[in-house]
Amino acid sequence: MEAIVLAGDLGGRPAHIGFDVPKPMAPVDGLPFLEYVLVDLIENGVDRIVIAVNHKKEMIMQYFGDVFRGVPVVYSVEDVPLKTGGAVKHAIWHCSEERVIVVDGNTLFKVPLKEMHKFAVSKDVPVVVAVKEMFNFSKYERVVVNAEGIVTQYLEKEPCRRGYINGGVYSVARTALDKYPDIFSMEEFCFPRLLKKRKLAAFISNTFFIDIGTPEDYVRAQKDLAGYHM
Repeated sequence: MEAIVLAGDLGGRPAHIGFDVPKPMAPVDGLPFLEYVLVDLIENGVDRIVIAVNHKKEMIMQYFGDVFRGVPVVYSVEDVPLKTGGAVKHAIWHCSEERVIVVDGNTLFKVPLKEMHKFAVSKDVPVVVAVKEMFNFSKYERVVVNAEGIVTQYLEKEPCRRGYINGGVYSVARTALDKYPDIFSMEEFCFPRLLKKRKLAAFISNTFFIDIGTPEDYVRAQKDLAGYHM
């Protein structure tokens, strides 16, 4: 399996990180958060990784090099931020397989990727999003899924007592984004179009999930990942 890791950054230091580094490189228990993401990919069977980078790209490229833990690493360099969809479209041509796993470098969602890949192949849709059931949340988009695993609604952030969230892990067909513009958001531009055609599927995984996008989650990551076997 091949994977694209979205590690671009719009610039500036998130106040809760406290370090002048791209957000995915924020230290968690002494290691860059991005290292946890890459290790999880490798443990899941990924044997080639493409990292999409822009802001302070040298920090990421120097740290991981061309090979990380025996796995080749390639860099998709963005001259300007391309948003999630544009970054995937730009990076996917570094890949050769028909379907590619895409993960957010600010999020660790321990999805069983081989199972997700089989699910994506069986559904034969351009994009599959990994979702996780959560309770009493308001900071994530909500994904409504029917019995066949097809996404029927993708709702904006709002208070929700129970539902599925977008966990930031995708399976994308290699040619799925060919006709999209060079700069676009997967979630805001691509998903609504796929929804209308019933071509967006969801893979449910209630495994470990954490992001470092907010101060409270960054603090929780320090605790949850302390002593994590690397």
